[in-house]
Amino acid sequence: MAVSYEGSCHCGALGYRYTTDMAVESWSVRACPCSLCRVNAALFTSDPSGSVRFRVDEPAALARYSLSLIH
Repeated sequence: MAVSYEGSCHCGALGYRYTTDMAVESWSVRACPCSLCRVNAALFTSDPSGSVRFRVDEPAALARYSLSLIH
């Protein structure tokens, strides 16, 4: 049975829904190796049979991502 998990970016401008048939106990949670994710202790999982849908909640708050914006 598919279960959905919702979340958003830290400012709330962009949201998402991750849908999977996998039980939480079977998720393989990994650390992202990029420097930004390491600084923020970000973790991720994946499901080749699952799906992710994004939504824009605050269009005016969106900007093109650039590493130069991060200090």
